[in-house]
Amino acid sequence: MITGTTGFFDGPQGVGRLEPLAQRLHVDFATDPRFDNPRAVQIRLSPFNLDRLSEVGRKVRDILRDPCERPRAIVRCGHR
Repeated sequence: MITGTTGFFDGPQGVGRLEPLAQRLHVDFATDPRFDNPRAVQIRLSPFNLDRLSEVGRKVRDILRDPCERPRAIVRCGHR
């Protein structure tokens, strides 16, 4: 996984300086997101709203709670 700023992907000092890399990473995000390929070199991420952010937080909490020695402490902290 590679993350980067807009400058990294589109700026003059970014991947555009290496044409083969720029060609490999190019994705047209002007198209309809319903037809995005989840295996593309770049994927479009939907913005979080409060419900989606809460869902992700619960999933992360559950993942961390499972191997934890004191899982009730994690649950208690998560309900603040």
